[in-house]
Amino acid sequence: MVGAFNAGAVGYVALTYEDVRVVNFDGLVNNRVYEAVVAGRYLEYVLATVDILFEPPDRASMFLPPSELEQLKASYEKSADGMWHRS
Repeated sequence: MVGAFNAGAVGYVALTYEDVRVVNFDGLVNNRVYEAVVAGRYLEYVLATVDILFEPPDRASMFLPPSELEQLKASYEKSADGMWHRS
């Protein structure tokens, strides 16, 4: 699962790949993300759902306190393809 804040174009391209799914995780079009944010479980949701971050983990700073943002950053490594893969 690929996670992106701006998932429209990523999701469109992913349609050409049978085994790639994209999840929008800014909560605007994904009710599960919104519910996780409201319940204070955003980090838990991302870690359980997203294998690859299309955008830098810092983008999640609007949803996470600094300690959880650091946990998120420590959970993904930037790879040669420019995306952040779950470590």
